[in-house]
Amino acid sequence: MEVEHSQNSKNTGTREGPGQKSIKLDLCRKQLNRLPENLSLQLSLTELYLSHNRLCEVSHVLLTLKNIKTLDLSYNELQYFDDTPSFCSQIQSLNLSNNKLKSPPYWVWTESPNNLEFLDLSYNPCLTHSFQDGYFEELLQYECLVTHVKINNCYIVNHLELLGTFVMIKELDIGTEELTNLKFANIVPEIPYRKLEKCSSIERLNASNTDVFLVNPSISLFKNLYELNLTQNRLCGLPNEFCELLNLEVVLLSYNNIMYLPDKFDKLNKLRILCIDGNEMCMLPNMANFPQLVKLDLYDNKLYDVPDSIENILEIDLAQNYFNEPSEDQYISRRNKLRINKENRFDGRKEEIERSDTPKSRESEEEFSNADNECIEEYNRNSESSEEDWDSDEYWVPHYINHLGAPQSPWLSFVYHKMAGGSFCPMDVHPVSIFEKVKYEKLCYPQVEKEVEGQFDDYSSDES
Repeated sequence: MEVEHSQNSKNTGTREGPGQKSIKLDLCRKQLNRLPENLSLQLSLTELYLSHNRLCEVSHVLLTLKNIKTLDLSYNELQYFDDTPSFCSQIQSLNLSNNKLKSPPYWVWTESPNNLEFLDLSYNPCLTHSFQDGYFEELLQYECLVTHVKINNCYIVNHLELLGTFVMIKELDIGTEELTNLKFANIVPEIPYRKLEKCSSIERLNASNTDVFLVNPSISLFKNLYELNLTQNRLCGLPNEFCELLNLEVVLLSYNNIMYLPDKFDKLNKLRILCIDGNEMCMLPNMANFPQLVKLDLYDNKLYDVPDSIENILEIDLAQNYFNEPSEDQYISRRNKLRINKENRFDGRKEEIERSDTPKSRESEEEFSNADNECIEEYNRNSESSEEDWDSDEYWVPHYINHLGAPQSPWLSFVYHKMAGGSFCPMDVHPVSIFEKVKYEKLCYPQVEKEVEGQFDDYSSDES
């Protein structure tokens, strides 16, 4: 057993005072099934690394150590760590990632260790399996004082209220940009989610690959937020309250369905990094309002014009939009710098796909007739009712029924947004299509057919 003594806490990751020794023991990748008994003799041990072994339980030998400040138990087969260790008041960093935990370490909530700053529970897909018979409700009564938490890929779906117990949280990772093991990804439909609003001191939030489709207006409570990662989700837009996060420096929105940013987005004048690649962007705010912006990624969007005031941006990618990509050497150099860690990107202009802004027209009168017949048949089916319905006053009042059940397209959402702002009013955008109104008029005012006795022709006279 090798024990390393270190005078420099900067190399070990622990916070030691001047002149204090940090005693480190590395037992990683030793194929250990249990810890050696003589480990209990290392009473002054402060750092213990046990990752990539075969430990199935936290042994009594480990619990007796009193001075542990950094403990790495990642990549083992642990299922529980509920017993309070002797180092509870000393521990600063605890890594339990990539295990088989069926519940979070109970003592971290109940004992509230004051010095514990970093907690890694990521890649424990069974983490909530023990949340039964009131155990989860009991855990919610406590407050976890950890400030840096990684809890991504734990398949948290029905127990997201657990995030609200991190009342002192500053950095929270509930998602990851790694595309492996996404079947265990957390499902977070909206940000912030329920009791996460209590965590107002949060400074960095990573919720990538968590199926987020909505950013709530309550996001404005995170006044200290300086980095937000919402890449690879289902966002179609951001609320106006997003612009109240005046301390934002890094905003990552890659691979969503965003068409435009809020009108007051330029209030975020501390922004340094903005990534909106792989979206549906068709307009941008004035880049001159972001004097500190050093990185701008607009790859693969639907922009028609080169953004203004981008000369001082150190890293930028404008390829695959509906304009000719700049060819200057200075731009190429800045684009290549941004693409250092990017793969499978193409240069040049995106081929524009024609799309109709008006409802699809009918191609023949026969199609019109078929549509009318279907509408009348539907009306007749709805008209079959009991005698009580015939006697009611509402039965005889004509009313319009909208049969178009398809959701509104993102393009129409954008058009209505611009119309609400008074920017333009296209003539072909109607709340109800003209075709539907015509069918409604036919139902309300059917053509009257008159029966006439006798025969008339061009050779008959008035007296005949």
